[in-house]
Amino acid sequence: SLALARAAGARWLEAEALRQLSWNHSFLDEHDQAEACLRAALPIFRDVGDRHDEIRVRHNLAAFSSNRFEYERACGHWEEALRLSRELGARLFEVIMSLALTGILEVCGKYTKARDRARSVLPLTREIGARGLEVRALLCVGCMTHALGESEEALPHVEEGLALAREIGEHYVEAYALTHLGHVLGALCNQDRARAAYEQALDLRREMSQEAEATEAQAGLARLSLAAGDLAQATGYVEDILSHLECGTLEGTEQPLLVYLTCYRVLQAAEDARAEAVLEEGYRLLQEIAGKLTDEDLRHSFLENVAAHRELAQEYERLRDR
Repeated sequence: SLALARAAGARWLEAEALRQLSWNHSFLDEHDQAEACLRAALPIFRDVGDRHDEIRVRHNLAAFSSNRFEYERACGHWEEALRLSRELGARLFEVIMSLALTGILEVCGKYTKARDRARSVLPLTREIGARGLEVRALLCVGCMTHALGESEEALPHVEEGLALAREIGEHYVEAYALTHLGHVLGALCNQDRARAAYEQALDLRREMSQEAEATEAQAGLARLSLAAGDLAQATGYVEDILSHLECGTLEGTEQPLLVYLTCYRVLQAAEDARAEAVLEEGYRLLQEIAGKLTDEDLRHSFLENVAAHRELAQEYERLRDR
């Protein structure tokens, strides 16, 4: 199809064939090829004036960048997609891009801004009947409230988001909701419910073959086990994470550095010789991501405002100064 479109000089069809090829490459985990197809399609859609497909391609390119922890590049695509969405009056796209940007604000520690954006978008999700996006907005409000240290206030938002995800059969979002419910309940010292939430999240991730995302639930379970004094069980969860990391990555996870920090603390408690190497690998990833942030305020927020990032760096400095 691509060859025929090019031979005929049918530029829109060329761009559409490239967009479809990007999906096929993605399903085959050929992410570099998928991204290359989208990069080739973008200027064609722009040149032929197909602004809706330009929005879609920018959204997908931003997701690739975000999964690779290239947050500023992702922001650039999502902000332009949001501008186009508002210009076209495409309200569904406007909500999608706004919520995507809250995710970047979250990972960079801009919790108040992320919560304010999610709160502002929540009524629009209900107005246009986008229930899947309503779930995401509710979870974002809850997660940001929890990150700001207000876990009691966060709980009903996360529980409402989880209930709605289950009602509409959004298993992918349900897994995120359950993981965040585990985080909130753990902070509220409700260990039994937190464990149940993480275990359900882990089951869903495995059903969907999302091994990278599963590590976040495994890390949550490891932290609960460590806090309960069950070092053997905590180590078991960490072994599963390390087994995944032998051949896989944490691309696609929300808090990869929290996963590394958890593994380090469990291995350190077990006096396992691998603890130092895990900490060094986590610190390397921390610095790699921070190095991609050219905005000094964003970089500082990423390093200092996110508790796991700050604590991982402190542990590394403590180890280095011994």
